[in-house]
Amino acid sequence: MDKMVGNVMNKLNELDMLENTLVIFAADNGTFEDVYSGWPGYAPQGIIRGTKGVIREHGIRMPMIAYWKGKIAPGTVNSELIDYSDLFPTFLELGGMDIPRDRVIDGVSFAGQLNGSQYKAREHIFGWLWSKPDKLTSPRSWIISDQYKLYNTGKFFDIFSDPSEFNDLPASADPNIRAEISRHQAWMNGYPTTSPYWGG
Repeated sequence: MDKMVGNVMNKLNELDMLENTLVIFAADNGTFEDVYSGWPGYAPQGIIRGTKGVIREHGIRMPMIAYWKGKIAPGTVNSELIDYSDLFPTFLELGGMDIPRDRVIDGVSFAGQLNGSQYKAREHIFGWLWSKPDKLTSPRSWIISDQYKLYNTGKFFDIFSDPSEFNDLPASADPNIRAEISRHQAWMNGYPTTSPYWGG
């Protein structure tokens, strides 16, 4: 993978296209369980175990690397929420095109996060566990904000301090936690209650 990415970057450089090409590298899920990775400051001892196919944070929260010579300041780190649905409106904005008005667009442009201009950060991400027909499970969906995660089952976690999701918080008497649960549930209520069917 390193070699293939290097080939792409070398070709862009050879063609003198680095200054007008945005390169994004991202993944769609975590690694297999026998892979351990460093995650300083986020996981106990700075190490997490892969959880591919699992919807805990280690299975769905992935890093994204963006490179655009002369447009993105080297060493820039941004911890705002980004979802794959955000790619479409981001590319449209960077290309100077309008977002279509004849359909619902779930994504939120993160162009401003790339070039340092003003932007409105995404408040939450809505996700589905989308099983193949031969591996059906009970429907699962969730809402993630910058600190918390609510499942449609009612489980609620502080993923900032508990990324492995060991401590379910719904029983908390803390009024701040109760308020966050209500806020996340209000977001959840705005989405469908059944998952998309396989193949469409």
